[in-house]
Amino acid sequence: MKKAILAMVISSAVSIQAMAETRSIESNELAHQSFKPNSEEEQKNWYRSLRVEDWVQLGAEETDLIKTMNRIVPHGDSALKDQYNEDKSGYWTYEFSITADKVANLAHDAKQFQRASALYLVASYPNLQRPNEIFALEKSVEFYMKAAIARGDDAEIVWMNREDGKKIPGILHKPINAKKGMPAIIWSGGVDKTLVEHREDIKPLIERGYAVLTFDMPGGGLDYRNSMELGKED
Repeated sequence: MKKAILAMVISSAVSIQAMAETRSIESNELAHQSFKPNSEEEQKNWYRSLRVEDWVQLGAEETDLIKTMNRIVPHGDSALKDQYNEDKSGYWTYEFSITADKVANLAHDAKQFQRASALYLVASYPNLQRPNEIFALEKSVEFYMKAAIARGDDAEIVWMNREDGKKIPGILHKPINAKKGMPAIIWSGGVDKTLVEHREDIKPLIERGYAVLTFDMPGGGLDYRNSMELGKED
């Protein structure tokens, strides 16, 4: 009798768990169906441009992006979900940092390090130099470097001296078994991309024997401490 009751309890528990998993899957599917990140209609709800395809190419998973964006809600008098960006629940950088932290804590290989890097990058976007955005960008660079090491890439963070004594951060990517005197390319994405967003573009150059230095424009990305003034730069 006790065995029969125990079997019924186990069976019920398994059924409840299966129902919960089914509901979770259904919930995720509904979230995907209701959220169309590449549509003009969805973009109207956001201050930020939803660069979902770019972020997926950088290593994020679309599920990460959609589930996180569904947690972001409008605040104050704004109809846009992300116009304000305080460091608390329901705001862009906070929610994407939470998602990135979860991935980072479990990451153990290049793919997962790169996924964490991409999510921290999204958290920092568009990097208006708020402390939480800067912190997220620094974490993105940290995990970008972890991914590079795990892949066996030859990459390092470097600091370039300016004439005024300030320094410019960059990432120097070199071919494997690089030799002294190799040709080098200086690469910047302008004002709308950071120094960790160019790997796929520069990869063919590195494979052809070029060293490539990626860096941010003054006032943007990791170079937020510096700025350019019209008429004062050579």
